[in-house]
Amino acid sequence: RAVNVALVQRNWLLGKRIAEEELEGGERAEYGRHLMVELSEKLTAEYGPGFDFGSLYKYVQFYRRFPILETLSPKSGGLLSWSHYFKLLQVESDEARRWYLDEAAAETWSVRTLQRNIAIFKVENFDLRRSGSDLRCWQEYGTRVCHIGKGAA
Repeated sequence: RAVNVALVQRNWLLGKRIAEEELEGGERAEYGRHLMVELSEKLTAEYGPGFDFGSLYKYVQFYRRFPILETLSPKSGGLLSWSHYFKLLQVESDEARRWYLDEAAAETWSVRTLQRNIAIFKVENFDLRRSGSDLRCWQEYGTRVCHIGKGAA
């Protein structure tokens, strides 16, 4: 449990530092990509695996989706594992992500259960297209991301 807490905090703090100090809060694609590749090489050389480009991207995304460290603790008070948060990054909506966070902690969902429930939610919402809602999906660095918007109906 202590290792999990340390890993979650480390990844959040790395994401914060990269986003604020290295990327200076910006999202300039080419500059950010070059910087993250360079940073990945340095960190991997110094600390070993776990700092590849994809991981650093996830750490930054983690910080941006959960910008306040204290919000990582769900209502139930328990802190989920990094694997749980990694899966939660797939959820585009802040409101849905918060719901999954609270439910996963309250119901002590395994990572597999969380992933299944996220997938069920996405599958169920494919029917929204028929009702006039807009469902857009795209790939973001190897991760499928979906967003459900209000339709024109």
